[in-house]
Amino acid sequence: MSGRVRSRSGRDSGTSIIGRVPLVSPRWIGAERESPRYGKVDAVPYKVRSFQTTPNPNALKCVVEPSPAPREPRSYLSADQAGDDTIGVALFAIEGVTNLLIHDGWITVGKRAEAEWKVLKPAIERALAGV
Repeated sequence: MSGRVRSRSGRDSGTSIIGRVPLVSPRWIGAERESPRYGKVDAVPYKVRSFQTTPNPNALKCVVEPSPAPREPRSYLSADQAGDDTIGVALFAIEGVTNLLIHDGWITVGKRAEAEWKVLKPAIERALAGV
């Protein structure tokens, strides 16, 4: 199954089943810009549903909606690596964030040892809400 939606006429509609969310590659989700493949893409803010600890005390799993990477995961070790990924850029703008793993339904945020989660958690929520 290709994940694309066909209209009753059999033409590719380019939207999800609910008809409002463009089916786009993960690199364009959350960005209000022109996609070379899909045209204008509306911004999609993300809501953190929960924070989950990991075995690494300097990493925290953020369960988010909608999924930030419905088709393929991606990871970054710096803001430069994130390039024009709006989620990556927004999260690396937070002081203390060192790495990201963006996956289907969740994002793992890594931090410097001296950074505190009580400060980072609200900043992560604000950054994702504004993406």
